[in-house]
Amino acid sequence: MKNLIYILIFLPSLLFSQETKNMELVGVRTIKIPYNDNGLEIEFTVEEGNIMKILRVTHSGNPSSANKHFVQLDDEYIYFTEYYNGYANFNSTEPFFIDDGTYRLYTEKGSATLYGLEFKLTTP
Repeated sequence: MKNLIYILIFLPSLLFSQETKNMELVGVRTIKIPYNDNGLEIEFTVEEGNIMKILRVTHSGNPSSANKHFVQLDDEYIYFTEYYNGYANFNSTEPFFIDDGTYRLYTEKGSATLYGLEFKLTTP
């Protein structure tokens, strides 16, 4: 009975294991938006057949009360801080993966840095 349970648990993983892909590290990426006061947007590309794991998103600026700082990847907030009466509410979504393609990184005020690892997907 114990062997039957093991077979039922591991059989699906054996059946689908041939469809898996390996991730080969291509490089470490740091994407920066320099300090600005008027909003700045940069574009970056993840090469075809690669994926990127975003490890960390940072933002630096000059906070004041009732001030918001954010970083957007395309139109999605990946970093958001709101300062109110000396307290900060912080929200960040890393780590996460993005597929190959061209992306827009934007911050309204301050500077931002995106740290990641780029992997090539290979079939075993």
